[in-house]
Amino acid sequence: MQSDPRDQPRLRDAAGRGRRCVRSNRDSVVHYNTLELLRLKDGTVVRSSQCWSAGFASCGRARVDVALPLTTVGEIIGWGAGESWAGRDIVILDHTESEVLFAHGGRTFLFGHDNGRPYLVELKDRVGTVYEALVSMAPREVIGALANDVPVLRQGEWWLIRQEPTEKEHEFVSIRARFKESATTGMKRRLIRPAIEKGSAHTAGEVLDAEGRTFVRGTVRHARREHEPIALGNVWHLAVRNANVLASWQVPRQGLGGGID
Repeated sequence: MQSDPRDQPRLRDAAGRGRRCVRSNRDSVVHYNTLELLRLKDGTVVRSSQCWSAGFASCGRARVDVALPLTTVGEIIGWGAGESWAGRDIVILDHTESEVLFAHGGRTFLFGHDNGRPYLVELKDRVGTVYEALVSMAPREVIGALANDVPVLRQGEWWLIRQEPTEKEHEFVSIRARFKESATTGMKRRLIRPAIEKGSAHTAGEVLDAEGRTFVRGTVRHARREHEPIALGNVWHLAVRNANVLASWQVPRQGLGGGID
């Protein structure tokens, strides 16, 4: 996507006058220590969705083409020092109202929103459009289930396919949510929910790990409450992660960086 520089004011003018909090040059606007606006090498103007000055206090007045979590992106690709923004090498491949597909140094990323919450993932295989990116993230088990009208639910990067474990898979011992007892009083203090996968923030009422296939039932929750709970009841569901994803990151709304999700 090529932007006509004649249609865009210089970013240093976009910062406004008399604002000590703002530093600007031809290609970037920094509000305190947060990069707010960045002009890419092809002329595309990117607004940071994480700037402290978001909303009514926004410093930038330049025409913006897309929005990206520039603080988190900078932590991933490395900005460099001073005005040598490595982010200027970003290439916007495609975008919609809620998703942006972009590339940097041979890596491909998708930024979007899931139920209003922002997410950022790095894709294994290069794709050219947002639609191709979203389709590539659907596991083959999900595609097969949908083709056969099998109910499929999703929470973040986890897909939940209604499926009963085989007789052999039922031989494995499942882990259920349990109350943790106080070491001194013996009283039940806190409900411990098993993670769908070790280290995952997604939990369930019961998890059955059966030689490479994981089944869940009960209520599926997210530890940081970034997704709505899903009540599965007593019905087993096969839990499958997104396909074509190398890594995913948390995306704070303003000012802060991210972290592996």
